[in-house]
Amino acid sequence: MTTLNSPSNTPFDPMKFLKAAENLAKEEDECSLRIAVGRSYYALFLLAREKLKVLAIDNVHTAVLQAMGRRDRKMKNLLFELHRLRKVADYELIPLLNKDSNWKANWIRHKKLCDKLLPQLHRLQ
Repeated sequence: MTTLNSPSNTPFDPMKFLKAAENLAKEEDECSLRIAVGRSYYALFLLAREKLKVLAIDNVHTAVLQAMGRRDRKMKNLLFELHRLRKVADYELIPLLNKDSNWKANWIRHKKLCDKLLPQLHRLQ
């Protein structure tokens, strides 16, 4: 059994972020939905980074998007939109775009994008 203070040789499963995000989104308040958007993005981002074997540390989000674009432009566009909405959730106290002002709608849109991208990421070799 791994404790909080002991190192583990087993890597963290980023899909746990997605499950936590889905559970949190059930609260349906703005704070919970913003956090859910962020955690679900990171679940898919981390999976993509591992599948694409991106080792960059600086500008890692850009590096993953570029690597994704070299493999599949549509997948890159999906991940880019997830990343964009994650930045809105984290940085824009009042969303700059009117379409991003409704957090329940944002979560629904974000979750649909995740559901579309996730099986494609799992198929990457």
